[in-house]
Amino acid sequence: MKSLYRLFLVYFSIPVLAAFLVALPNLVFFAQVGERANGAQIAHMLAENKQCLYGRASLLAAAEPAFKFEQYGLLKPQIVAVGSSRSMQFVQDYFTVPFFTFGGVNHTVDDVIRTVDQAMAAHKPDFIILQLDYWWFNTAYTHGTQQKRRSVQDVVSTYFKQVFEPYFWVHEGKITPDDYRGGIARSYRAAVPCRIGLNARKNSEGYEKDGSYFYGSGYMTPNEAKGFENNNDDIDRGRFFYGGAPDAFAADRLERLHDLLRKLDDAGVAYAIVLPPVAPDIYQRLREKQPDNIAFIAAVAARLKTLGADVYDFQDPANLKASNCEFVDEVHGGQIAYARILAAMTTIPALRPYLAQETIARDIKAYTGHTVSGERLLRYMDDGAKETDFLNLGCRK
Repeated sequence: MKSLYRLFLVYFSIPVLAAFLVALPNLVFFAQVGERANGAQIAHMLAENKQCLYGRASLLAAAEPAFKFEQYGLLKPQIVAVGSSRSMQFVQDYFTVPFFTFGGVNHTVDDVIRTVDQAMAAHKPDFIILQLDYWWFNTAYTHGTQQKRRSVQDVVSTYFKQVFEPYFWVHEGKITPDDYRGGIARSYRAAVPCRIGLNARKNSEGYEKDGSYFYGSGYMTPNEAKGFENNNDDIDRGRFFYGGAPDAFAADRLERLHDLLRKLDDAGVAYAIVLPPVAPDIYQRLREKQPDNIAFIAAVAARLKTLGADVYDFQDPANLKASNCEFVDEVHGGQIAYARILAAMTTIPALRPYLAQETIARDIKAYTGHTVSGERLLRYMDDGAKETDFLNLGCRK
């Protein structure tokens, strides 16, 4: 019996040992490029170097909640934006006091509530920009509301897939052999400029000190698709972001948001709600192909206004005067589009003193039709870097 047991151990251990030896270079690679840095390490490096970026390429790396709350605790900002990835282009450049965005952390109304509660427990800001996505209020949108327990087999399978991924990246040309060897040879801690994570290291893409997101080489690399043609197909098929009639509105989510606003009132924290735009061509196609979606967008704004909050509704991009050329993709406006949003918010007495109004006006004038200012682009890219018409829209940059 013992001999059978030993034989089983031998046969079992050989493939495990072989897999480990094959994966070992990748584990070293991940550690060296910063894909295994923890939230505290990332937050401190971003706080200490204004030219630092964190951009991960694998699921093994720290996700947004792991480092953004750490960043917030270090920065203790007076102004904070809480929202989805559509709040990641609010930037420190447009504020006269410390600013931070939790963009990328939140995917639902309940996420926003949890983020505000956790942030308030660590530090009370003076003003909160609550950026909300209209589809969060659609009953068909259930992201994160139905948690499923993952099996051990699924967890292990996902881990091993991620561990071996660098080999596939080299094979597919996503990284070069020199990228791989260089990653193993040089630690992210010694990298100049400061780049944490493979995406930051290779593409200068990732999160900044203020929590905003810099698209790096994406500002200069043409997409394969022309404009929003892939999204147009989704709209035509009725699959664009949970379009629905106004009666699909999730009233319970609105009430939970109302409870949050009451808490902020009691705490003496000022706030405003921002509903950001989609690209003009996308909005126009929704008008033509999904009128129910347009009706739902209007219903969301109308319901939010019943809460008594300042609601800045830019869901129709015509209200913002931002062209397609100021969008990173179909639903994400760039830095200049968000400068326009802040310019409109100068009407808020509690926020106006904190806005760098001259800088906002200057960038809107100088970089109309762009997604990033020249100053911010050169903060992270090589001298001479210029934004291109990366969406192939015929934009003059």
